[in-house]
Amino acid sequence: MLRNASAIKGYAITGSDGRIGSANDFLFDDVSWLVRWLVVDTGKWLTGRKVLLPPSVLGRLDPNGLEFSIRLTKKQIKDSPDIDTERPVSRQFEANIYDYYGWSPYWSTGDLVGGFGFGGGAMTALPTIGSPRRAEDIAAAL
Repeated sequence: MLRNASAIKGYAITGSDGRIGSANDFLFDDVSWLVRWLVVDTGKWLTGRKVLLPPSVLGRLDPNGLEFSIRLTKKQIKDSPDIDTERPVSRQFEANIYDYYGWSPYWSTGDLVGGFGFGGGAMTALPTIGSPRRAEDIAAAL
């Protein structure tokens, strides 16, 4: 189903352990014009903090409740890399975010499609075996 990105602005973003914030803005790739990042305003929970999430992490849309669910915790969001959402997002910063969460970045597949409206497939946020965050998660599980 296609949706107008501006129609979901303001929708709640709910993590596995509570509300993370709300969809505040979208950052587009300046070449392909695909949505690469969702800017989430954490509201009163982390006052003044905005975080970036790739659209591929958005879970089920609840149009009646005006919210998206994501499989991240509030602690993961709180500990995520800081970003100035008023400045362009560098490839290095993108790599830091993907590495922090242990996901494969969209450019590592050789398929630069991705973006809002293209779910699943090569664009799904999957753990990267060699990432430090993934190594920490594996060690904690042992």
